[in-house]
Amino acid sequence: MNDALNAIKDIKKAIIDYGSDITLNKIVAGTYNPQTGTTSNGTTSYPMKAIVKRNATVSLERSIANNVTVNTYELSILLYHTEEPKKDWKVIYKGNTYTILYVSPTVLQNSNLIYELLIKK
Repeated sequence: MNDALNAIKDIKKAIIDYGSDITLNKIVAGTYNPQTGTTSNGTTSYPMKAIVKRNATVSLERSIANNVTVNTYELSILLYHTEEPKKDWKVIYKGNTYTILYVSPTVLQNSNLIYELLIKK
């Protein structure tokens, strides 16, 4: 498994060295306001590097071929993160806010390390 771990380390290094600046905005539970009876959500921001591409990887393209909603994606983002991004999170890239349509994790020894996100405005 050392070769696989080394490959993940190489991908992570390439993302850090050559990636574009993005921000992942995680939606977190807010606080309840008893006066209004509402709860407002908050966000936690994760600035990071990611490889941003126009097209998804070939294997991901094949797996989503019949998914009409996901096929409307505009960009594919490859990133390293310790927590799996969720569809209700947002991606900020070049001043634009994107919605996450699909999350494809790469799993190694029961750990998700690399994620490919399909996003659109």
